[in-house]
Amino acid sequence: MASKETQTSPSPPSTREEAHDSASLRTMFDDGDTYDVPDSLESNIGSAQKEPDKEKESLIVDWDGPNDPDMPKNFPTWRKWVITMMLGQMTICVTFGSSVFSTATKQTGKKFGVSSEVMVLGVSLFVLGFAFGPIIFGPLSELYGCKRPLFVGMFVFAIFQIPVAVAQNLQTIFICRFFGGLFASAPLAIVSGILADMFGPVERGIAMAIFAAATFIGPVAGPIVGGFVTISYLGWRWAEYITAIWAFAMTGIGVLIISETFEGTLLQQRARKLRTKTKNWALHAKVEENVLIRSPSKKSVAGMGALEHCRLSLSSVVFFALV
Repeated sequence: MASKETQTSPSPPSTREEAHDSASLRTMFDDGDTYDVPDSLESNIGSAQKEPDKEKESLIVDWDGPNDPDMPKNFPTWRKWVITMMLGQMTICVTFGSSVFSTATKQTGKKFGVSSEVMVLGVSLFVLGFAFGPIIFGPLSELYGCKRPLFVGMFVFAIFQIPVAVAQNLQTIFICRFFGGLFASAPLAIVSGILADMFGPVERGIAMAIFAAATFIGPVAGPIVGGFVTISYLGWRWAEYITAIWAFAMTGIGVLIISETFEGTLLQQRARKLRTKTKNWALHAKVEENVLIRSPSKKSVAGMGALEHCRLSLSSVVFFALV
């Protein structure tokens, strides 16, 4: 009788059942066997992954700690409040421009042969410009910093007051009033961001209260001053001349007093100086890793503003409450 041979699968070595050192790496292959990878190889893999990250971090230009004097929050207190007052003056100026024309509707209507109700469009179109301007100036302040868009807006606003003052037809008044309001919205869109860059949570409340007060002082003062000027020997045109002179003065003084406060732009400027000084062209600010920041286009700026505007509108409880 033939003997039966029994085949038994070889049992795995007992060493595989033992506990392994925590520093070792265990790998399982398709056949079910596990093998120990030497911990030296594991450390090499880890170091190889960490080295590029460390090298990349060393090329990013950042603040020199929380007490860096170039940080807007570390500006001297007197400097912060001087900037705040200057921003308040600019805000009063542009909001003054929105309402100063309201007292001239009767005189301009008589001059151009239309009713005073038609001339109210001069005020309405200016305020309409207020509505569309932040969609443009908000994204511009994130791409180019706060200072450049702010003063470009103020300067162009001042320029558009002159055609209104010398206008010989209604079209000139209405078109220039709209574009004047569009560019006058720059302080309204940017000032609150500058205050947030400079002040902490406690002081920020006082600064924002000043800004909020400025947005009400201008529209109230406009009809008062405009009324006196319009009925005087100067006439309604000088109401616009006064606004233009005030805006040009605020722009010139503000350029000297107000400094850049947007962190991304300040770090870009620091990185640019370091690249020139060290000849290490790989140095860059974190914000420069964004393609949109490196090469912004008109389409991307418009899209960025429109999308952010829609997102905030649709996610705001106040918006739906008003609707």
